[in-house]
Amino acid sequence: MVIMQERKRQEDPGILAIGEDGTLHIFELKRWESRSENLLQVLRYGQKFGRYDYEKLDWFFQSYRRGKQGEISLSEAHKEYFELDKILEKEDFNKDQKFVIVTNGLDYDTWDAIAYWMDNGLKTAPLIYRLFKVNNELFFDFDPYGPVPDAPREPESGLFVINTNTTYMPKVFKEMVMERKGAAYYGKKYAIENIKAGNSVCLYHSGAGVIVTSD
Repeated sequence: MVIMQERKRQEDPGILAIGEDGTLHIFELKRWESRSENLLQVLRYGQKFGRYDYEKLDWFFQSYRRGKQGEISLSEAHKEYFELDKILEKEDFNKDQKFVIVTNGLDYDTWDAIAYWMDNGLKTAPLIYRLFKVNNELFFDFDPYGPVPDAPREPESGLFVINTNTTYMPKVFKEMVMERKGAAYYGKKYAIENIKAGNSVCLYHSGAGVIVTSD
């Protein structure tokens, strides 16, 4: 049950959600292949949001509902959402946390780090998606599985998504299309460091979708 989505200019996870038993699910969403730093980032969110009591979570929930604040409390909405017989006690909200990294593929270092933390009792898991093409149509495939001992030691090949940053650099995508390249600038340079020569890339306009793909 979603209670918050990432806010502008705030250090927030992509999504905060509450499970049936009150567990706080912290989702970190990535458009590119996961790196071990992403796991550290979602753990920082756990350090911050894992301390919040019911009243703070209800505040986030009411803010998420925007114009509907106060019509229903978080505990009442939670009871309805999961069709429970009774309202969950306030102290049972956020007694535990689970960390989920949603990412385009998963490199071995991240896979190994997730396996380590899971073995040590930390509830964390990847939710992996991949982009692929069938009859020139793009499809998303979500693969909800966890680390296994024989994880690949090389990053998987696949279709990488690059945001064209049209909001701040509206003409840069033309250079990418004409020169058949994907690029990121300034503080976002790290976003494409996992892309290698020969990888398939698609350019993505925020609010519009994929505008071109290239091998």
